[in-house]
Amino acid sequence: MKKFVITIMISFACTLTIMAQDGNRRLTLKPYQGMAISKYILTEGPQLFGDRIGITEGLEAEYGISSRLSISLGASYIQMGAKFNTVDDSNTSYGFGSYSYQYEKSEGSVKSSYISVPLFLRFYLCKGIAVGTGVQAGFLLKSGANIERNYYKADGSVTAHYFNNPTSINFGELAVEDICKKYDWGIPVGLSFEYHYFTLDARYYFGLNKAFEDSSDIGSNKINVYNRCLSITLGYKFRVK
Repeated sequence: MKKFVITIMISFACTLTIMAQDGNRRLTLKPYQGMAISKYILTEGPQLFGDRIGITEGLEAEYGISSRLSISLGASYIQMGAKFNTVDDSNTSYGFGSYSYQYEKSEGSVKSSYISVPLFLRFYLCKGIAVGTGVQAGFLLKSGANIERNYYKADGSVTAHYFNNPTSINFGELAVEDICKKYDWGIPVGLSFEYHYFTLDARYYFGLNKAFEDSSDIGSNKINVYNRCLSITLGYKFRVK
């Protein structure tokens, strides 16, 4: 699937160059910048992750097939990931070393950044308003995690505190580095508004492959994790042809 998506995108880029020579068509380039609100979706069990806010910026080439239909290819930098805040409560006291505790609380964030390449088909409902969908490939640049874990006594006082120590096999936390898969792909859907070449785009991305290298290693749960992301961007179109 990965090779197929890359081949389609390269072919489309070449086709855009050829079609730009047709004076009856319109080709535009659009730089854009905005924010990305992302999270992880679990296939089962409680949803442990919350929204993380990042940035996105990129460039998109759009070719007008007709007055109502266009197709575009883009490349962007996007920050994704999620925050989490979990409490493991129990009526039984636990202990390790010289400490004892009754419940524990973990919080932090998983951070990932991608080069994203969306191939997008856009339908104009009327002048300046369009909806669309397509396919999107993402190539991982970097991933990591910040994790803080506190252990509490029954009265709420902290017995022990750990910060960014997720590689310890004693506590079953996430690994700091190499968390995410090197490649991600899925389906974006979107709504856009255009006024005097200024554009406001909102897209929601549904990741279709597992986001983590080892999705089953989250505590003791056997689960799969997928990317979800809402991006809101402001751009400006330049007429090429």
